[in-house]
Amino acid sequence: MAVKKVLRGTTVMLRPMVEQDLTTRAHWLLDPEIRQNLGLPDRPSYTYQTALADSHRWLSDRKSSGDLLWAIDVDGKLIGDVTAHITDFERKGEMVISIGDKAMWGKGYGKEACSLVLDEMFRESEIYYVDTYVVLGNNRSFSLALSLGFTPVGTQTGGTRVLRLIRKAWMARRKAELAS
Repeated sequence: MAVKKVLRGTTVMLRPMVEQDLTTRAHWLLDPEIRQNLGLPDRPSYTYQTALADSHRWLSDRKSSGDLLWAIDVDGKLIGDVTAHITDFERKGEMVISIGDKAMWGKGYGKEACSLVLDEMFRESEIYYVDTYVVLGNNRSFSLALSLGFTPVGTQTGGTRVLRLIRKAWMARRKAELAS
């Protein structure tokens, strides 16, 4: 399912990810820290052409799997992406974020982008909860998930942490934020 809706926040705009975004994404994948945070193997011989091919495959896989994929823009510049997946018959969702532009880390853009996507997921579906996955050692993403109200529920083989946000908790949180 392709994203057609643009989501706008105070500082970020989430728009459909397009092929032209993949050149920027490929450059991010050359950074060992980015690769580590995404749980990708360290490949010293990794080239831009390989990263670009991997990015094209990634985009194709996201589209064919029914994922919702947004590019995160700040002032017209691509800084990352958010992927969401809704499984209606199980009434659950999944969400993963990546801020590839390291100069944009720690500025609140990820939190705003995730909040927009969570609002959209809970508003447009009947899911009970959303899971997110954080690679062990990616403390920024772990802190982001906790700040959004996710709670740890387990660890997958390989050390990826699973965190969950319950619909009722998110809705109560958003209601309280709007009231203040």
